[in-house]
Amino acid sequence: MTIDVLHPLAHSLTKAEKRYCRLMAQKHLYRVLMQSLRQFEGGKWIDVQIGQLLHDSQILYERGLTQPSQEQLDRARQQRPAPAS
Repeated sequence: MTIDVLHPLAHSLTKAEKRYCRLMAQKHLYRVLMQSLRQFEGGKWIDVQIGQLLHDSQILYERGLTQPSQEQLDRARQQRPAPAS
């Protein structure tokens, strides 16, 4: 989608449509920003890394992929917290 399409489309909206889109865009933007920040910061936190590995393991196990699930659990066990300073 290019600006050549978006600009005329935005100007064609009614007042009610603009209000609805603005409210939805604000909620969507907040969710997208928070998700991006969690991903950006998540790599720094050991508890997040372990939680992601456990979640991945659960998904694999529920789909009958027990070996890959076990590998994710093993990776979670190997995670070590950073030394306290």
